[in-house]
Amino acid sequence: MGLLDTLIYGYRTAYAATVELTRRNKINFGAGITATDDPVNRWTNLTAAAASTPTGDGFRRVTGGIEDAAAVLIDLDDPAHVDAASILPVANGGTALSAIGAALEVLRVNGAGTLLEYAANVPTMPGAVANEVITTDGAGAAQATSGVRAITDAIEIGTAPVAGAGAIRLPSATPGAVMRNVADTDDLYVFDTDATDQCFFGTDRAFTAGKQFAYAYHRVATSLFFGIAAADLLRLNATELQSGVPIIGYGTPHGVHGSATIDIVDADYTMLAAQYQNQVVTIDPTTPMTADRTVYFPDATDAASYVKFVRNTNGGAFNTIVQNVSLGTTVTIADGFGAWVGFHAAGAYRMGADVAN
Repeated sequence: MGLLDTLIYGYRTAYAATVELTRRNKINFGAGITATDDPVNRWTNLTAAAASTPTGDGFRRVTGGIEDAAAVLIDLDDPAHVDAASILPVANGGTALSAIGAALEVLRVNGAGTLLEYAANVPTMPGAVANEVITTDGAGAAQATSGVRAITDAIEIGTAPVAGAGAIRLPSATPGAVMRNVADTDDLYVFDTDATDQCFFGTDRAFTAGKQFAYAYHRVATSLFFGIAAADLLRLNATELQSGVPIIGYGTPHGVHGSATIDIVDADYTMLAAQYQNQVVTIDPTTPMTADRTVYFPDATDAASYVKFVRNTNGGAFNTIVQNVSLGTTVTIADGFGAWVGFHAAGAYRMGADVAN
């Protein structure tokens, strides 16, 4: 374009961002530009639309290339408004992680203290001894106990070595169980042990006054046994106290107390337990005896022999014959006399001269 054309016809070349556009005879102004003719000044006025301000609180949002009329808040759950590929860094309040961890993992700072990571929930606990029991210190913090360890199906208490079996495992030569007395003045020893493997029940090893129980009851449903190694040397049940053989037997022929008077009703008679448990047995029938009568006592062995004093008071001048149930030797006691009779494996035997009643 020459200078004369410019002066006569005006500018004929249009540029967009310094790039020359194709020359046309007409020009069109798009949306947002208002074109008005100004005949006075003999020019065309071009006016750009003023920028709008969205209403409400939030941020400007463009939808489909057009700015929304209302401001919006950021909605991190709305994928239309968040770049799903972006990762929020730690410095901006994020985790810098693109995925969630495995089930039951926790979010923590890594060992270097530089990044966040997901890891198994393994709490750091006090104490350096394996299986040591952890308690609270009363202020919400965990603390290790001293010498209390929980193992499979058992508790270990004390300094090793401890017992290798049992639900509660203790070391040697140490009080096993101690409780406070009611007056709260001293300790009572349930049991104690010493360096020679002795065990003391109801007292400490030194038999200290004040550390012993006043009474001790040991009761069981059927029988109580005391022994050495595998041998039962003393047995107690509801009717007898036995050491090898009964030494006191209430309800057995080995009874050493009591007396009983028995009505044999003019017939041979087998003694009942309530009768032969007595030391002295008197044969005194209410029906006069018409012949000699036999009274049977329980069988005995040489190891478990026993002794009775038998009195014959039948009043009919007939004898009372004493023997074991399984026969054997007999002892004949005349009417009006009594005799000490021993019972052993061979039967009954007289232990001395008869005594007049």
